Amino acid sequence: MQMKNVIIVVASLAVGAAAGWFVGGVGESSFAKASAAAQALADKPEDKREGHASAAAKPRRKAPIRSTADAEVRRRALEKRVRFLEDSIRIAKEKKPTKVLDATKASNDEIVERLMKLPTERERDMELQRLGKKRLNTFTMGQLGKLCPKMYGELSREEKEVYLGRLFEKSAERLALLESVDQSLMTDDERALHQNFAEDLSRITELYNEKAYHLGISIENKTYGEVMGDLKKIGDYQKSRDSLLAEERKMLISQSAKHFGMPDDAAADLLTAMDEVAEITDPRFFYRKK
Repeated sequence: MQMKNVIIVVASLAVGAAAGWFVGGVGESSFAKASAAAQALADKPEDKREGHASAAAKPRRKAPIRSTADAEVRRRALEKRVRFLEDSIRIAKEKKPTKVLDATKASNDEIVERLMKLPTERERDMELQRLGKKRLNTFTMGQLGKLCPKMYGELSREEKEVYLGRLFEKSAERLALLESVDQSLMTDDERALHQNFAEDLSRITELYNEKAYHLGISIENKTYGEVMGDLKKIGDYQKSRDSLLAEERKMLISQSAKHFGMPDDAAADLLTAMDEVAEITDPRFFYRKK
């Protein structure tokens, strides 16, 4: 029992000593410090909370460092986007229907002024063709030459002289050959044919100058329809001349056969062969419609 009482007494003394420790010195000081800290947190909680620094004390976040490779990737992406937009615009323009010029509400001069805004000669010519043949024929060669100089532009005087010079030389050579032909064996009809063919050949240079080359004059004020009419006259002349040429060639071969005493069958074979040669050597042979 004494031992038990001693233990109780010792325990009581230990508890009392602990209480006294808190009340007397150490305990009082710690409690005061804890109270002061709590008061400070109450006054400015965002600055004094444990584990949280103030806004001023926090270091500023630095911008991420981007490498040169990142910049190159962004540049390529931007270029790709630009190309996509350019292609989209081009495709949209191509799909847009072409506005046909209203030939009934605009004069030729107004149409020329509008078409001159197109960037290429090919585009301007396409618009002219859309006007129709009847309206196109009303334009002067000066107007068409302004729009499409390569297609409708007038030849210079030097160019006209070159083309007419070649035509004159060729005609002179052929006339010299015709004059050298012996006409003693010809009949009156054959001689008349020969003379008619020579005269026709001598007029060809004058005809081409008048209807095609216009040496010494300008066709700027002539309409396209008038010029095409002149060219048609040359075409008609050429067709009529083809038949005259065939008759002259047949007569000359017949005269050759008589001169050399060729049999009739050999003369017929020679005539057939020469007709075929003449056809294949005609510059227009490969352009004719079969």
